[in-house]
Amino acid sequence: MENTLVFYIECSKKEVKRLKSEIEKTENDYSEMWLKGALATEETKLTMLENLLSEQQMLDRISKFTYEIESYA
Repeated sequence: MENTLVFYIECSKKEVKRLKSEIEKTENDYSEMWLKGALATEETKLTMLENLLSEQQMLDRISKFTYEIESYA
């Protein structure tokens, strides 16, 4: 699951970069507003994915620690 999350995070980072570039290029106010909305959505998605990855890594560490404690008992 971790590799999949890393892949989605990288894709999301690329999309954020692309949207920021598009916002700089656009000359239409309507397009700019639409792109800023899409950027906000993508940044929220990126934050959620990064938080999910962090939680997954924490759960993996807890599981490993629990396994090590049980193996000593």
